[in-house]
Amino acid sequence: MKYLKEFIALTSFIVLAAVILTASTSCSQFGFGNTGHSGHSGHSGHMGNMGNMGQNDENHDHSQPNEEIKKSDLIREGIVDLVALDENKDGKVFQDQMHWNVISDKTDSCPICFMKLTEVKLSDARTNLINNGYYVK
Repeated sequence: MKYLKEFIALTSFIVLAAVILTASTSCSQFGFGNTGHSGHSGHSGHMGNMGNMGQNDENHDHSQPNEEIKKSDLIREGIVDLVALDENKDGKVFQDQMHWNVISDKTDSCPICFMKLTEVKLSDARTNLINNGYYVK
């Protein structure tokens, strides 16, 4: 009886592992989840054919940003002055959670990944910038 219980437990574990492995493979195969694509780690806005936000080519190139991205006023370069960016002086800004130097004082979307900017306190925005290699005034 003891061996039968162990056999059933082991068999159940193997079947469960196979189901989980099959499900995760199927999900990534059809573009669900943050699987990314060839040569690029996954992130929101790049989920296969679903939700690709206008990125029609599975192998599109991020190394050459388009002119619209280059000209965006939301992309902060050099030393970031968060106090100056907080135009309404509410102690908060909107910051992209993937491209930390994309910051606005009003709700907007990131010109790089098209994600909605998240409202954060100035202290949190400062920490995010510093932790990701940016300089803050």
